[in-house]
Amino acid sequence: MIGIFGYGSLISPDSRSRTAGSGMSVPLTVDGFERRFSILNEAAGMASGAVFLNSESVCNGILFGVDDDQLSAFDARELPWGYARTALSVDETTFARADNWVYLLDTYRAPTRAAPIVQSYVDVIIDGCLQVSEAFATQFVEQTHNWDCDWYNDRHMPRYARPLAASQARLQQIDQVLAEVLGAARLEARDAFQPD
Repeated sequence: MIGIFGYGSLISPDSRSRTAGSGMSVPLTVDGFERRFSILNEAAGMASGAVFLNSESVCNGILFGVDDDQLSAFDARELPWGYARTALSVDETTFARADNWVYLLDTYRAPTRAAPIVQSYVDVIIDGCLQVSEAFATQFVEQTHNWDCDWYNDRHMPRYARPLAASQARLQQIDQVLAEVLGAARLEARDAFQPD
């Protein structure tokens, strides 16, 4: 078994399972990574989470186990978008081998009106974080940059390919986490935003 560090939608067990099976998972924080929303492909109509090397930053996420033959499925999910699978050195000893990976991006492009942050994607991540703890979800929001960029509440018609099927109560819980860190006014701006 090898480990993959998920710091965005791969935090969500449901999202991971739509790609391939995964084994046990461990929440952790990795030094030297800065997480941002970045455009990977304009045609997708949305920005995605990405981590970049930055010695001054930290990033929480999930180290989850996969069988060797399942790594190619995660590569097929991530590599076409411009991520590079990179060896990850962490002190975590959950898995028998020290064969851990992370998908990094080396070019940053800020979200735009045509490719904003979309709430359907954020919902998947925050829901995954809440399955660890509310504190973990709060850390995700605090440790992610670019919340001030264009942000669209697309819950009525999700742009994200693997949207969350959640109750109204769960969506309210997600919004509460976001509002506690970012402020209610930021969520009001999200709800008022209309993309091109």
